[in-house]
Amino acid sequence: MSSVSCPQCGRTFRKGSDLLKHSENSRKCFGTNAPQAVNRGVSMWESSRNQRGVFTGSSNAQFMSCVEITDDAYNCYTDMWECSLCDRQFNSRNSLQQHINSGTHDSRGNYTCQQCGAGFSRMHALADHARMSHGQSVTSRLTNVLANDISNMNTLQITDGSSGRHEALLRFDGGARPNPGHGGCGYVLQDTISGLEMEQDGITIMQYPCTSNEAEYHGLVAGLRAAIRNQVRRLRVEGDSEIVINQMRGCYNVNSYRLKPLYNEAKSLERRFQSISFHHISRSTNWEADELASDAIDY
Repeated sequence: MSSVSCPQCGRTFRKGSDLLKHSENSRKCFGTNAPQAVNRGVSMWESSRNQRGVFTGSSNAQFMSCVEITDDAYNCYTDMWECSLCDRQFNSRNSLQQHINSGTHDSRGNYTCQQCGAGFSRMHALADHARMSHGQSVTSRLTNVLANDISNMNTLQITDGSSGRHEALLRFDGGARPNPGHGGCGYVLQDTISGLEMEQDGITIMQYPCTSNEAEYHGLVAGLRAAIRNQVRRLRVEGDSEIVINQMRGCYNVNSYRLKPLYNEAKSLERRFQSISFHHISRSTNWEADELASDAIDY
């Protein structure tokens, strides 16, 4: 992914997990209770996307890092500062405070990896785990989306205000030979933050005969399902079918009884997204989805 920056101080980071770590550790940028502020922001982000619990654990978040060290922690017999939670001793009050602020004693149920169920006390630890252990997983992708949204917000109060930025691009195509005849469709789903391809497929349509417009809708429906499967909430859709794109945008009426059920299915899937837009592109730009559809016809 491209670099991200702290919305408060402007510091730039190469990885999303580094921005998350900065957010959770920087009292200057996010206040005395920075870990709690991040947790609240993540919870609001989840709710705005209708993905409650995608990161935050099932239990109530517990942070010990907000505890301020008092004189009671000083052991006059050892001349050391003692952690009441683990009995470790430190040479200074500041060292003990750093130990508490590190999140060592925060609950590991604060965040959960949906890929393997592992628990983490801090969001940046989950992000690092997902990147290193699960590669291009849904959890890893969503942590990048979260970090990118934080980078583009003036504060960590992540709400629907982030809905204008698409997180994925779907290109679809379909065709029939002859028309009507044997049909095939294809789609390519790309992560617009990392630039990596998330999923692609070419599908032979069993219905015969199939028109080219029906095949286009089959490609769109398959692509929308793929986006939902990958937990995409903000999607840009591109296709070279002027009819399908303009029908989805409400510019053209759907008069064909053969297209009506496919159109209704696509509109039903459309409602599953936080934001979605449809754009007409040239066939040459849509070459990858076009090749997948063509190969599926010949299969």
